[in-house]
Amino acid sequence: MSDPERVVTLLVRDIDVATRWYRYVLGLRLESQSVGISGLPIEVHLHRPGGPTLVLLVSEIAKPAAQPDRTLTLSVSDDLDQVAARAAAIHDASRGIPAERAHPQPRLLLRDPDGYDLVLLRTPASTHRRSPPEVQ
Repeated sequence: MSDPERVVTLLVRDIDVATRWYRYVLGLRLESQSVGISGLPIEVHLHRPGGPTLVLLVSEIAKPAAQPDRTLTLSVSDDLDQVAARAAAIHDASRGIPAERAHPQPRLLLRDPDGYDLVLLRTPASTHRRSPPEVQ
């Protein structure tokens, strides 16, 4: 069961396209899905260990830039150039936002197929640092 404080819900036009995008680009795993009367998915729960659960809800009223005032920020351990390449491969690259290299923490700005903006922050591969040798 997901922690309700770590759940992000997005309205999407095409749940199959959105699910493929989040699974391929960000490596999220399918946790569960609900189907409607037609037998087609209407709700999908995606998850990545250590990250929030992402709930995608199909909505006919969803449109690009559905939440222009909201940006989803996620920490990832993946190489951001590889994430950008996967995003370009599965989605129109012109809708992506270029990486910002001047920021102190490496980050990548992307836009998903439904127009939601995402900020991916690169987390260090290891938070354990060796102490410098002592000088005697």
